[in-house]
Amino acid sequence: MPKKTKKIKVSKLNSYSKYLTGFIIPFLLLALILVGGSCGKSSDNNAQPGNGENQPQEIEFLTYSNNEWGFEIKYPDNWVKEIYEQGESGSTTAFNSPKRDSENRPEASLIVVAFPRPGSKDFNSEMLKSIAQLEGSDVLISQSLKTISGHNAYELVYFDSGGPENKILHYFVEDEDIWYQIVYVAKAEVYSEYLLTGQEMIDSFVITK
Repeated sequence: MPKKTKKIKVSKLNSYSKYLTGFIIPFLLLALILVGGSCGKSSDNNAQPGNGENQPQEIEFLTYSNNEWGFEIKYPDNWVKEIYEQGESGSTTAFNSPKRDSENRPEASLIVVAFPRPGSKDFNSEMLKSIAQLEGSDVLISQSLKTISGHNAYELVYFDSGGPENKILHYFVEDEDIWYQIVYVAKAEVYSEYLLTGQEMIDSFVITK
């Protein structure tokens, strides 16, 4: 049976946080509420409450391709894919872990955001603003320069500004016409348990345009 894909209009979601500058565009912040539980029930009816990936199992990876925004990424076949409809303003796709907490919230998510280069804004300048604001909020854990799919990227690790409930691994990738953000976010207590899977998904990300 084909896996279900849940499509959600951004207008139905609530605001998540204000701790970064406009470079962290609003629909990314909206997507992050997946871990906060504001999106309602997942389309994976087999999801069960649990605690991390402590049950060994063989994971098969599927490939999601987005031809319009020029990327593809692999994800575990037992994770739930959700697509946010945004038209020309960008694309947000979330992959949610099958295990959920007692409040029916996914324990971890991997989110990919693609959006048009915002006018004349400079990538490095916008990144420095975002880093400064994270530092000012005292939630930044680390920052480094990386290469993702052969493109320059920033890696930031930080806690949710509303409290250390969620830990976030956030990549910003610059392409000529499109900017990408890849976000692994998990409950802090299970962050390390899902990190290997999250990093494998991130490493599989390819810009195809």
